[in-house]
Amino acid sequence: IVSIQEIELYGIPQGEDAAGGAYERLPLSDAPGAHVSEVDADGDGTKEIVLENPLVRLVFQPDGGVCRSFLLKVDDVEFVGGAGRYGMLRDQLWEPDYAFADRLYFAETGQDDTGAWVELRTQGVGGMLSFTHMSKRVHLRPDSPVVRVHYTITNDPNSQTDYAYGLWSHHFLGIQGQGATYFFPTTKGVVEERCLPGEE
Repeated sequence: IVSIQEIELYGIPQGEDAAGGAYERLPLSDAPGAHVSEVDADGDGTKEIVLENPLVRLVFQPDGGVCRSFLLKVDDVEFVGGAGRYGMLRDQLWEPDYAFADRLYFAETGQDDTGAWVELRTQGVGGMLSFTHMSKRVHLRPDSPVVRVHYTITNDPNSQTDYAYGLWSHHFLGIQGQGATYFFPTTKGVVEERCLPGEE
């Protein structure tokens, strides 16, 4: 499996018209440690999954399996792009060309002393992709803003065919008008990219 990370800088401060703005009504928790809950965070009648610790809050939408809000609590800054955009951790394949964004993800949640997590699972549709299962486990530790994501892509043995997958994880992240530094793990070490306002 080869992985591509695509980042597009369209984020805006929390108080403006951000996708995360729909979640402004959701009260922040001041509980210690990391925890997970299911709540109708945006008032649309469907429950979202909330991962939160004292430093960050993430809101996941099972329809499409994406993170719709990533709030840095101490600075009240929303990192996910505005309404109608794709959010963070949108799952796609570049080989074969396929997007899971219109699929419903099934969710399992849990928490213990090491943190809280949500595991989101779905399956492709059509031809060989009907045998493709996508799973991602998003883990948040009690005392860190770092979010860990572990992906598993499986080809059901009933396909009776070998298949090579190219994972493409798509993110709309950043704060409009502010520079950002991104770190990309590669086989030759970590590459650091600094993006300044107005640059592509």
